[in-house]
Amino acid sequence: MLAMASSNKIAVEVPGWIQVFEDGTVDRTWTGPPEVGFLLKPVPRHEKFVAVRDQIIDPNNGRAVRVYISETNCNVQIKAKLPLILHLHGGCYCVTQPDWALYLALAVIVSVYLRLAPEHMLPVAFEDANAALPWLRANACSELSDQWLTNYADFTQSVFGR
Repeated sequence: MLAMASSNKIAVEVPGWIQVFEDGTVDRTWTGPPEVGFLLKPVPRHEKFVAVRDQIIDPNNGRAVRVYISETNCNVQIKAKLPLILHLHGGCYCVTQPDWALYLALAVIVSVYLRLAPEHMLPVAFEDANAALPWLRANACSELSDQWLTNYADFTQSVFGR
């Protein structure tokens, strides 16, 4: 949300990244070095090299993840399953999203959509992240059957990171 009112004073600022105004509005317009700006732009669904799918993991509140897998592995029969990475995007829970340009790997990557501060104060982002764990466990134990996870993810080789 972009706050433009001249009478609206900045309450908190991380220069180049984010401004929080006294009325609670937030401006995440990138004003830092242009060399870094490309990292902040959302990446559209890729046409080549990686398959991407958004998945609701909790229909009661709309919590979701984005699942990435190398198209090389989607289009050919593979003998070994790939490691699973649960990714919690950085940005101090204020900036970034799971659709940044970070995801070309020989792994199945599950990136959690975290609601951002300051609109959603902690522990909301932690709750969003924690919601992915029972969903992954249910898939690992065959209580749920997400086709990509079933076909390509090796749950014995899982990494959780930020």
